[in-house]
Amino acid sequence: MFNVLEESAVKVARPLAAVAAIFVTLSAASLSAQAVRRPPRPDTPFLTVQVFRSADKIAGPAASDALRDRLITVFPGPVLWVIEKERLIELLEQSGYPTNEQLARADENSLAKFQRADEYIRGAVVREADGQWRVDAQLVLTRDASLTQPLPPSRAGRPSAAATGLVRAIQDARKQINNEKKCMEFARADKYDEAIAQADAAIAVYPNATLVRYCKLNVLVRRKAPNAAILTIANEILAIDANSRAALAIAADAQQAEGNVEQANELLVRLLATDPNNAQLATRVVDALAASRRYDVAKQIVLQAVQDNPGDVSLIRLQFLILASAGDYKPAIATGEEMIQLDTAMADQSFFTRMAALYVADSQPAKAADAAKRGTDKFPRIAELWQLYAQTLRNSGQVEASIGAAKQALEINPFIPSGWLQVAQAYLGLQQQDSAMAALRTATAVGDNADFIAGIASTIGNQLRLAGAAEKSVATLQRGVSVLQYSDSVAMLADQVGPEGARRARTPATPETKARVKFILGATAVTLAQTAGTEAATAKSCDLAKIADEALITAQIALPGGAAFNQAATVQLLQSIPEFQTYITQLSAQICK
Repeated sequence: MFNVLEESAVKVARPLAAVAAIFVTLSAASLSAQAVRRPPRPDTPFLTVQVFRSADKIAGPAASDALRDRLITVFPGPVLWVIEKERLIELLEQSGYPTNEQLARADENSLAKFQRADEYIRGAVVREADGQWRVDAQLVLTRDASLTQPLPPSRAGRPSAAATGLVRAIQDARKQINNEKKCMEFARADKYDEAIAQADAAIAVYPNATLVRYCKLNVLVRRKAPNAAILTIANEILAIDANSRAALAIAADAQQAEGNVEQANELLVRLLATDPNNAQLATRVVDALAASRRYDVAKQIVLQAVQDNPGDVSLIRLQFLILASAGDYKPAIATGEEMIQLDTAMADQSFFTRMAALYVADSQPAKAADAAKRGTDKFPRIAELWQLYAQTLRNSGQVEASIGAAKQALEINPFIPSGWLQVAQAYLGLQQQDSAMAALRTATAVGDNADFIAGIASTIGNQLRLAGAAEKSVATLQRGVSVLQYSDSVAMLADQVGPEGARRARTPATPETKARVKFILGATAVTLAQTAGTEAATAKSCDLAKIADEALITAQIALPGGAAFNQAATVQLLQSIPEFQTYITQLSAQICK
């Protein structure tokens, strides 16, 4: 089905579930109630006037009622069937919606669909400083709520008079409806020239037409016209309706394709301000701004939107996301805390994760741990939040407590990525090397990142090398070699692990890690050979001589692979081995009889 705008514009449709249960088709009885009107024909379009918004919840309903009544008298039933107030009120009441408030955009659209309306009018009423009332309204096509035709503002001394002043504007705007239908029919049949001709004909009659321009924009995108041509029509729509979601979305794509990053980002932020609850769009905008570092544009737009719509929690959430991405840590933290005070439902898993990161970035590790703890309190069965809590505890110096939190994550999900690595790092921080190695072996078994496992193990091995050399302890150096051999074996892994139905490919070690492990292993083996050989000569111990000999063999095997890490030291160590090997061979001949 031909509908490029539905692919480009961001959808806000949400089912009006309550209405579905009570929807009653337009009956003969309801038609007879309007005896003064001739009934609609089978092809007659239906239009509904939604409840207008107003601060006092009086002016808005009064204005929409007045406009609806006037339209019923102006348009003959066979030409345009304007759905009566009783029908609208019936649906609102039976659905549990207030009859004196404007519905959300998505609910308005769903309500229009249930009334079988082809078009609907949505609007808002405000009282200006001079005491006059102003009505701002749009004609919307029910099939796609992003297809809107703004109407010129109407002013009068009373809300009802201001609303009825829209009638001529609605008549003019509807002059494009037949052309829009024909344009879409031609477009679906891939008759692009005929479709554009229909759009241009309507624009000639009604220059401010946006509905046919959407169809023309559809055609240009479908036929892959140059971006300049697409932008021309999109900008014509935006000149008429600066908040057109469909035009903003397509214009942003065209600017992006042209490499105009700043213009594309500005359009995306404007688009997000019209639909702040769209998480997918919010992610796209934040990512785009992060890539270009143009948070100033985003902040300016969203701060203005928040100011214009006080208490709108969806806009406050958008402000929170943009401030966080911009690195304005303290304002972002304050906005986040305000947001969940207004709506506790906003405190989801991603909120606690983001807040913890903000506190860390703002050098408040204890606050970060507190944010993560609040997350585990609210979502005690989400392993990732326990893992986050463990990390923040370790960062704040509460290492022992972090082990408990990390193990809680593993109790919920034994295969959570990096779960046992987190435990190993905590044990390493406590200088509990044996416990750290036990955790690393479990991490290997469940398929954690081989690069991280090998890296942590090599750190433990190097610690043992330094301690063994300082103490001249053969046993400590042997432990170091054993740990490093394990590290070397893990660095070679490139397998698939995990339970049936949830297997994953292990992340292999990098060449840099492999070279580092082999160098440290070779250097530790050389130190072990020297220490064991010296002690063997003093104690006349054949066992120590054998340990020295085996260590030299280990060094000779490992060191060539460590050249990429430290070539000069590798060459020096390899050059020292032959002479020492001769010494150990002679020593063994003397004491091993």
